[in-house]
Amino acid sequence: MVATLTQPPLGAPAAGLSLAEALDLRGKAGKPVRVGLIGAGQMGTDIVVQISQMQGIEIAAVADIAPDRVSEAAALAGRKGEVDSVSDEAGLDATRRRGRIAATASLDLICRSPSVDVIIDATGNPEAGSRVALTAIAAHDHRTGLASATPLAECLRLADGLAVLDEAAGREATVAALRSGAMKGIVGSRPFLVAIIAGTAARQGLDLARLGVILAALPRQTLPGPFVL
Repeated sequence: MVATLTQPPLGAPAAGLSLAEALDLRGKAGKPVRVGLIGAGQMGTDIVVQISQMQGIEIAAVADIAPDRVSEAAALAGRKGEVDSVSDEAGLDATRRRGRIAATASLDLICRSPSVDVIIDATGNPEAGSRVALTAIAAHDHRTGLASATPLAECLRLADGLAVLDEAAGREATVAALRSGAMKGIVGSRPFLVAIIAGTAARQGLDLARLGVILAALPRQTLPGPFVL
């Protein structure tokens, strides 16, 4: 199973807040995490049933080569008759806004949709998982040259900025700068990194110190050759 996070929980979970509590806050704010699911087989059906019992998160759309399986999964989740077949973004968004599940045979439609926050590949097929990831990146990644303000593009910008700073300034210096909020002293000739990292984090409700904690726990990058700011 491959899950692509395209948007963090609203406001980002505060310290000491559990995932359930953070999702509950998002639900009360009318901003549930919108899930686009690829595959409605056994794994996909389990996901539909589980998410249907949770607060602050919803199944927005499901893609399967046999769309009837989406209706079967919804029925098992207690949502019989709450599935509409769609073929384009307008239909997907309209269905989601009505509180129903959009069913499609096109995984590309879900991967390119701005109406989902998280994409989960539940096909169990590595080739399909690769296609899901590559299609989502191509649709939202700022490196394609397309101006995009989607949550996925924002997260990719943030990840790129952190990767550049981590490789050039070093892990310890980067983590320390994130925790203190003082990045200007380590960005060298790339002052735009401050806007990319701090600006994107602020727009997505992410705490820089928390990003430092996450970065500190990640494996170090192993890129060939020197990389300087």
